[in-house]
Amino acid sequence: VAQVACPSAYTQGSLSMASSRRALLGAALGAGAGLAAPQLGSAVVEEMPMEMIQRPHSSQQVEGKRRRKFPDFELTKSGLQVKDVDPGRGSLFPSHGDTVVLSWEGYTVNYKGLPFETRKLQERAKVEAEPLRFKVGDGSVIPGIDEAVRSMREGGIRQVIVPVELGYDAEKSLGPRPSTFSGQRALDFVLDNTGGLMDKTLLFNMKLKHIYPASA
Repeated sequence: VAQVACPSAYTQGSLSMASSRRALLGAALGAGAGLAAPQLGSAVVEEMPMEMIQRPHSSQQVEGKRRRKFPDFELTKSGLQVKDVDPGRGSLFPSHGDTVVLSWEGYTVNYKGLPFETRKLQERAKVEAEPLRFKVGDGSVIPGIDEAVRSMREGGIRQVIVPVELGYDAEKSLGPRPSTFSGQRALDFVLDNTGGLMDKTLLFNMKLKHIYPASA
């Protein structure tokens, strides 16, 4: 199995963790877990520099929404927060109807920083997950990911903080879904909470592997 390292290097900022919850997710992102992202029709595993990505944290409130604004993240009009770790290559951005292929990881932001999709979880469960593949705008994935991918280039790596209104539907019919039982359980524990006391904000690490234009 070939290992392809991402050529870009990044400098970690020294971020102080204000709580054990933050430390847990910081450790998860600092563990060096790459994304298991086999190419279509092959078994190539591509390493992503997840150890370079720090867990975002802030106590600043977003005006008009009781949401935290994380430093170094761009806040969109919808409430999505994005941060590019690698801008990618080329000048092509996905548009409506284009097919995109993504590698991804997912974490709960405010509930213990639990991972619900990582390469490490897949390895423990002996699962080889396929990359996420969908047509932009087809309504098959959560709105936060559909919005975020539209301003990414091939090879780009992006962190996306997804508020509940841009996340999973009540029926949990939208993708992406965790590939392991433990991941599904961690995500569903947060999503199924009906008491209103649990923050359902999610963090996704995404790498855009391919764009297939609809006109091609």
